[in-house]
Amino acid sequence: MGVLPCRRLGPVLVGASLLALAASAVAAKTSWRKVTETDLHFIHDTLREAHPGYIDQSAAGEAFRAWLETGLGDSLKLAQRVRSRGEFEAVLRFYGSGFRDGHLGVGTNAGVTQSAWWTTGWLVAWRNGEYVVSQHLPGNKANLPPIGSRVLRCDGLTPAKRLEREVAPFFDRRVELESVASGEAQFLTLNSRTLLPWRKPTKHCVLALPTNEIRSYRLQWRRLEAMADEAGQSVKRPSMGVVDLGEGRFWVHASNFWLKGKDIEDYQAMLARLPGLREARLVVFDLRGNEGGDGGLGMALLNALLEPGYVQYYLDRSGYSRAYAEYRVSSIALTVFAEQYLARAKSLDGESGDGYLEIVRQRDRMRDALAQGKEWLIQWDNGAQPARESPEPLGSKPQLAILTHSRCASACLDFVDYAKALPGMVHLGRPTSADTVFMERGIAQLPSGLGSLYFPFKVWRNRPRGNNQPYLPDELFSGDIDDTAAVQTWVLEQMAAREGAAKAVAETSR
Repeated sequence: MGVLPCRRLGPVLVGASLLALAASAVAAKTSWRKVTETDLHFIHDTLREAHPGYIDQSAAGEAFRAWLETGLGDSLKLAQRVRSRGEFEAVLRFYGSGFRDGHLGVGTNAGVTQSAWWTTGWLVAWRNGEYVVSQHLPGNKANLPPIGSRVLRCDGLTPAKRLEREVAPFFDRRVELESVASGEAQFLTLNSRTLLPWRKPTKHCVLALPTNEIRSYRLQWRRLEAMADEAGQSVKRPSMGVVDLGEGRFWVHASNFWLKGKDIEDYQAMLARLPGLREARLVVFDLRGNEGGDGGLGMALLNALLEPGYVQYYLDRSGYSRAYAEYRVSSIALTVFAEQYLARAKSLDGESGDGYLEIVRQRDRMRDALAQGKEWLIQWDNGAQPARESPEPLGSKPQLAILTHSRCASACLDFVDYAKALPGMVHLGRPTSADTVFMERGIAQLPSGLGSLYFPFKVWRNRPRGNNQPYLPDELFSGDIDDTAAVQTWVLEQMAAREGAAKAVAETSR
């Protein structure tokens, strides 16, 4: 598909007072269809103006351009049915999810009230590829399937196929990812007429009971009287820090790379302690709870533990020396640097900090590139991350392991990239999430004032990890990944077995 010239957009970031006025104006309107159509066209035009996929000639760029146009048409057809705010939000999410990119979507300003939830009286969780009855909700006297029963079919479709058809188009269509499958599983027996306004209630489900008996259940939908613990829960995030497990074994909770408040102090304390662990027997980086943030924070942790140059040496050997990133040049990208990124860097480092000064440099480079009419701006001046001259390090290093959960994405995945390039690194836990090659994120407020579009404006070239490709662990943990005690016991057993096997090999080779 060819790339068409596009009109320049005006400023996309507005103050809170203007947003409030816009929201009030929308609330007074009766034509939700018109509001929806206006926001859809804004999303389309903003992405055409600023998203790298619109001019990128890779397969990822081709897929982006295809949905940009096809998805707009499909969404405008759906907009003809919009009569409420819930339906308005559903259509915007429908358009955003079609790009199959965790860095692109629409965030809205309204939550879903408890009265808007409907349930069958029992909840479902995704566990190791199966949909399992996980909880009975209070106040339900209907005949409920026993806890642990496996859902086989609902109205003639497998649970995965039903969720793919009815739920994924309005949230995340990457149903092949464990993070998406597990997050959307609850909607098999949970519904919201605000989030999924046109969904028809499921009538029957066939389940395999814990006794292996196959039984059919007629679903009785009713308003949810009390929100269950599992319904809509956010990811659990352990506090950051280093834990001494004894016998030279250390557990590093690297649970967040999007720092604010106390997280900044916790991270700095953790960073300061890592050089003292270079002679440790085992160091485990626990990434549970980490959904991304600043990728430089992960590299800093590894450099602190393993000495500067060690990580870069092995990254170069693994092919990452060929990887580089380019920004799509646009007035929108310049605004992101000048307002969003600078404000965050100032809050973290102050105006004299290295992070702040780097954003100033990138802002100025983006301004110059825009004035010169360039399409692309290489993130680093030489076209790739500067390689450090580093001979292969000598001496013993600790046994190293990383532990991931299914929501590890963005900067968390960057950390896994770096870690897996190191010799002897063991990957444990659950499969990660995945990223497209389009990265970093800017925010543009919608004309309606009822939410914002978030979108990437940078593309990776020659990245060894593929587009939307997750990492699979060397060893899978089949229990509750949020149970720290159980996870630590399992990890220590896995690493002890590997340590013993390595010693046995060393003995036989003498």
